[in-house]
This record gives sequence, structure tokens and C-alpha cells, in this order.
Amino acid sequence: MGGGADAVVFDAPSCKSTSSSPSEHQRDPVDGTITRENYGIALPIGSALRKKTNETLLDITADGTYDELYSKYFEDVHSG
Repeated sequence: MGGGADAVVFDAPSCKSTSSSPSEHQRDPVDGTITRENYGIALPIGSALRKKTNETLLDITADGTYDELYSKYFEDVHSG
């Protein structure tokens, strides 16, 4: 083996961004999602924003806003 990789599993938005810049080693991506993973938001320990951030995330998940935003900004990643 030449030390290369046969496959790479990575998050879709990052792959989509990378695949827009072709290289000599790039291969066609395989469509499909293994599992849907949510992103996290990092805040400093003890941040005054933690409670409000968590409440807002719960609210937008419950009312469908999160799914709308996800579809708007990431859904095209899953369509060939």
C-alpha cells in the first residue's frame, strides 16, 4: 500500500465544502448519511450565556425552527 486511505467518513457540510475544491486525489463522494449528528455550541466554563443558549436550543427544536434552519443551510449536502 502507498499509505493512502481507501475511504473517509466525515460530516457532510465539511465534505461538501472540501469537495468544491477538487484535487488530484479526490474521488466522488458516496451519497447517504450513516447517522444524523447534531452540532454543539462551546461556551467558556461558567458562561452567563449557557442557560439562555440551552433554553433557546430546546425552544427552536420543539417548534420546528431548528429543522427549518438545517434544511435551509445543510439539506443540499444530502442531495446528490
